[in-house]
Order: sequence, then structure tokens, then C-alpha cells
Amino acid sequence: MLLTITLAAAAQPKPGHNLRQDSLPRRWDEAMPLGNGMLGALVWQKAGRLRFSLDRVDLWDDRPMPLIDQLTFKYVTEQVHKKDYAPVQKLGDHPYEANAAPTKIPGAALELDMDGWGKAVSSELDIRTGIHEAHFASGAVFRTYVHAGQDVGAFTLEGAAFSPELIAPTYVSEQKEDSLTA
Repeated sequence: MLLTITLAAAAQPKPGHNLRQDSLPRRWDEAMPLGNGMLGALVWQKAGRLRFSLDRVDLWDDRPMPLIDQLTFKYVTEQVHKKDYAPVQKLGDHPYEANAAPTKIPGAALELDMDGWGKAVSSELDIRTGIHEAHFASGAVFRTYVHAGQDVGAFTLEGAAFSPELIAPTYVSEQKEDSLTA
């Protein structure tokens, strides 16, 4: 019994497991990840603004792709063995690049202008509590989390003012943008 308790205590997250940086991440793919399996957010800095890329696991574009059913594992492996991958690309890649479906679609983003906050001097995600905390040179402290069991999240900002802007994704665009996925 004592061994079980000792092992369970040793397996708990420790402060050394936290994600730490000396500034806010500057790219979405390096952002602080928050989430509960259904609802998620990435916290990062984009062009002088603190950005939450918000998402839900069930936001999908499920338009039918009539030819995609022909793209079975067996068919793909047969084409690979024949060393003729062009038919696979014609069935799967070309239609997807022209009109991607089914595909995960992004949620919205929330951005806060950080003017007056000063430089971010630390950013840490506490693995045990799920709370992300960022400290700024002005003394401002920003905290956020996504609830582990409910589809809600929250943030607080101490020592600074903010003006939030909700940004809807550009679902139809003339140009492909990296920001569509973040």
C-alpha cells in the first residue's frame, strides 16, 4: 500500500514539467496550448497583440467528396507497388487542394492590444493547474485557462487595460494564408 501511494505521488506533475519561455511565443505553432479535448486555445503574440486562437474539436467542413471513397488503403498500396502514384493524386490530392473537404475548420481568434503592457518577460503554463500566466515589464499579469471538464475558459489581466477584438476566420479567400489554421 505504501509503495502504491509513493508511486502515485511521484507521478504527479511538478513545477519542472511546466512549459516556460522568457517571452510570449511569436508563432502559432509554438503557442502555449490550453484545452480539454473539446475546447482549445493557443496563446501567443502576433503583431503586438496577445492572440488566442480558439477552436473546438467538432468544427468540421463535412461536404461530400464523391471520389474520395475510391481512395482505400488497398488502392493506394497497389499504386505504390506499381510505382504509379499519379492516380492517387488525381483522386485525393488534386480535388482536396482545389476544394478541401472534409477538413477541420478553425474557430475564431480573440486578440488583445498589448500597447502599454511593456515587453512580455515570462510565459508559463502550469501543467498541474492548466493555468497559463504571462508577466510583462509594466507589471501587468495575464492569466488564462480552459476548464478541464466544461466547455468554458477564462482570462484575467491585472495592472493593464485591454480592448478585445474577436476575429472570425476568412473561410473564403483569394489567397492561402497560414493564419487560416491558427
